[in-house]
Formats: sequence, structure tokens, C-alpha cells
Amino acid sequence: MQREGHRLNAYLRTRSARTDTTNLIELNQSAASGKVILFAHPVGGSLLAYQPLVRRLADHRCLGLEASPRTLADGGPVASVQELARTYVAGFADDGPRVDVVCGWSFGGALAWEIACLLAERGVRPKVVLIDSTWPEGHHPEATPAEALRSFVHDALRLSGRDGEAEVDTEAEAAALLGMDQETFGERFEIFARNRRLIATWKPTPGGLDVVSVRAVESLTSDWPTVTSGDVHVQDLPGDHYGLLGTDGNVAAIERAIRDDHPAAPPSRPRTGRPARPARPVSRTSWRSSWTRPTGATW
Repeated sequence: MQREGHRLNAYLRTRSARTDTTNLIELNQSAASGKVILFAHPVGGSLLAYQPLVRRLADHRCLGLEASPRTLADGGPVASVQELARTYVAGFADDGPRVDVVCGWSFGGALAWEIACLLAERGVRPKVVLIDSTWPEGHHPEATPAEALRSFVHDALRLSGRDGEAEVDTEAEAAALLGMDQETFGERFEIFARNRRLIATWKPTPGGLDVVSVRAVESLTSDWPTVTSGDVHVQDLPGDHYGLLGTDGNVAAIERAIRDDHPAAPPSRPRTGRPARPARPVSRTSWRSSWTRPTGATW
């Protein structure tokens, strides 16, 4: 975990991909015979959270979509997760490789699902692996600038394996705490704040793809059977939202979920006329806390 923290801190001190480069990044180098796995960035826009998983998939070709200033500038700001997905798919679907698996954690799961739906419209039906990804229920007020700032700091600290509780009042204080120069901080915070606004109003596009839903037991349960007519295989793993990609045991389980053609867990289907309900109660301290406490998990 400490090694990953060092990697994240180094990454945070650098700028995002330049505006004249593609958002599609090669995450490893593998044999041509392996599957193509596409990782969608979480709310902060970086792909670093997936590094432990990518290292376990060395025999597959792992690609990632990384947010950059071009996604904020090209054609004006996007208005929805669906529109962001269309922007990305338009950039790689025609000339890029055929995608076998689409995977995303947190906000990245929302993006992964929408990308998979768009690929299905093009005749490609990828496997979809969603890691602790759900959507808000009801109406939630837009976060204040102070709430968004504290959520950004919390997200960065938790991704580095550190305690996410930190009181900051200004962007300068936040940049200093994270060891970032002001320009880099401004760019990354803008990406985070934009994505946070998008996920606050996101409702999944109905589809027919099979889904593997990997959930942290301390997070909010997602009702993916109400979204897709395909099979939904659920796998619950120990820990909280940030711990899913932070422990070796969980990462190994997610690797198996990506590799397996038929996950061990039976498919979950909703009862007729009623949405699917969780099999057992889970704590709601991670996903929902971003709406009530700025220091909670942030998609």
C-alpha cells in the first residue's frame, strides 16, 4: 500500500495528458493473443488506482481512458456521463482495437457501463465488470465549492492509502497538503469537480449486457438487475470503497472476475414488478457520505 501511495503522490505532481494527445492509454505490453481490457477512469480522472490490477493481467492488453484538459475543452463542457462516454467512444471505436472487457471502479463504473452500451450499438458486446459502482437516488443539491474541495482532497488522500480526514479551506492549502503546484492542482481539481457534478445526476442507460458487479461490503448496494436485461453476477468483498483496489486479496478476486467467463456467483434477477433488493444489509457510510459529509467517499 505504501508503494502505491508513493506512485500516486508522484502522479499527482504531474500534469494530465496534453490536450493534443489521445485519452486512450496503453497500460501494459502483452502478447497479441490476450484479451483487450478497457479501464475507465474514476472521478479524479487518473488511472493509477488500477495499477495493482493491471500488473496481474500481464497476459492481456490493458488500455485505459484517462481524463485530460481536452475532455473539458473539446466542444464545450459535457452535460452527462452518457455524453462523456460518447466523446471517448468517438475517439477510439473506429480505429482502436476490439474491446473484450470494459471495467471501471466508482465513477469509472458508470463510465464503463455507458461505454459498453455504446459499443453494443456498434455490434461489440463486451463483458462488463463494475467495481463498487452505483448511482444516487432522488435529488441531491450540487456541492458547494468548499465541499467539492474537501472531497477532492479526501479522494486523493484515500487513494494514496492515507487518512482522508483533512481540513482545508483554500485551494492553496489543498495543493500544499497534496504536494502539488497550483497549476497542476487547478487542472486536476477541475476534472474532479466536473465528474462529480456528472455522477450526481447520472441515471444508467438501460441495456442488455451481462454485468459482474463487485461490491465492497461497507458500501451501498447497487441494483444493476433493474438496469440490464442481461445476467448480473454479484461478488461482495471485504472492506470499504477504497479498500477494494488496495488489498492483495480483493485485487486477486477482481482479477478472477475479469478473467472468468462464468463467475461462480449465480446471476441475480429482480422479481417481477419490483426492483432487486440487497441480499443482506450493508453499511452506507461510503457512497452516500459524499452527499452528507464532504469527507466521505467520492464516487
